[in-house]
Amino acid sequence: MNEAKTKTELLTDWQTSIIGQDGKYELVKDWLLRGKLNRDAIAKELGLEPTAFNQASHLDEATKMFDEFANMLRQQGIIKIDVNIKRFDEMASKLAGDDGKYLAASDFVSGSKLNRKKIIEEFGIGKKAITGKRPENPELARIFNRFEDMLRSTEFGIIPPIDTIITKKEQKKPNLPKGAISQKEAAKLTQRILELESENEALKGNYGRFSEVAEVYQRLEQMKK
Repeated sequence: MNEAKTKTELLTDWQTSIIGQDGKYELVKDWLLRGKLNRDAIAKELGLEPTAFNQASHLDEATKMFDEFANMLRQQGIIKIDVNIKRFDEMASKLAGDDGKYLAASDFVSGSKLNRKKIIEEFGIGKKAITGKRPENPELARIFNRFEDMLRSTEFGIIPPIDTIITKKEQKKPNLPKGAISQKEAAKLTQRILELESENEALKGNYGRFSEVAEVYQRLEQMKK
């Protein structure tokens, strides 16, 4: 593995090496696989781990840089345009608004993140492309996560910070003194007490009938004597 330079520096060198005489990235076609940049092959060429530019974390700068480079090549028509990424770009542009403040994005916020289901229905992005533990489009999933982080930043403040969100369960949980019970629990206990008292009265009634029979048998025994 190449330790002399960082991943981003190596990627920059590679990008420079594939610029043709016309100043365009025509030589990148040698690194395409099914219309997309072959990340694994490029990483190996640079002496890196095959997954160097395919990290799940949106915080990985090298992967972010690679994603941005791939997007630029799509815009130039050099590599295939991914329909879901195209729809994401259209969505981001629409939500940005004329002032670029992304105020319209607030309609799609759920808790501390964007409501993916609502976005998928509204903008036609493939459901499996950005959802699940292993999205079908890891690149778009990372771009989407970075978009969320941007909206969560202090610059925009559209999405509340994760640590400020109180779950529904926490909201419903009352702040009671130690050993105390809630009104709901007290109501249940009261109902159960009434049920037990009713059952007790019924048992007393049954016992009363049995005591009368016992008294008759006792008198019969006395008569025999």
